[in-house]
Amino acid sequence: MKFIGKLILYILIALLVVIFGLYFLLQTRWGAEHVSAWISENSGYSLTFDVMDHRFSAPSHVLLENVTFGRDGQPATLVAKTVDIGLSSRQITDPLHVDAILLQDGTLNISPQTAPLPVQADRLQLQNMALNSPGGEWNLSAQRVNGGVVPWRPEAGKVLGNKAQIQLSAGSLTLNDVPATNVLIEGSIDKEQVILSNIGADIAPRRLNRRGATQRGRQLGGGKSASERHPAAKR
Repeated sequence: MKFIGKLILYILIALLVVIFGLYFLLQTRWGAEHVSAWISENSGYSLTFDVMDHRFSAPSHVLLENVTFGRDGQPATLVAKTVDIGLSSRQITDPLHVDAILLQDGTLNISPQTAPLPVQADRLQLQNMALNSPGGEWNLSAQRVNGGVVPWRPEAGKVLGNKAQIQLSAGSLTLNDVPATNVLIEGSIDKEQVILSNIGADIAPRRLNRRGATQRGRQLGGGKSASERHPAAKR
């Protein structure tokens, strides 16, 4: 019995050593390269990142640095200096639905041809990001974008999902060749309907401020042609 007890103890110690070894290897460039290669080879997506960082001081967060992500053979959907993934107990039953995703210092490219992304989040946050949506009816380019989408459940051609609350600001934005600065957008998405509760922007030579606008139209990357259903107030 003592022999069996010692054997079990040695096996447990060996397993712990292997687990901790893998844990630290994953946080090296070698580990990042192998994880990226495995995902790229076993899915229809291409993923590269320089290093994964996890700290016991914030055990529910995983940070990926210098990330490039997209469909195989297509331009990258996401390029970001940092991607902060917030985990929760949900990962036990639904590993691809995370608590929060924070994208920092990069570019998010969206279009009607965007394939469905493999992850979902209760909250998507953008910090100092650029948004580009070329080739659609809404030809959009925005810089210094901050804000969030709650919840974030992307679908094919609809990177913001079918039902969500949105709040976004941009230092500068060009929509269908119309430039604007200091842009604020608040509202919601409900299938093909976009309800804008607050829009603010500086459009030379005047400031535009609209409240309570309801639109049916393209999301950033999907939907029908845009048309306003209610007149907007200008100030």
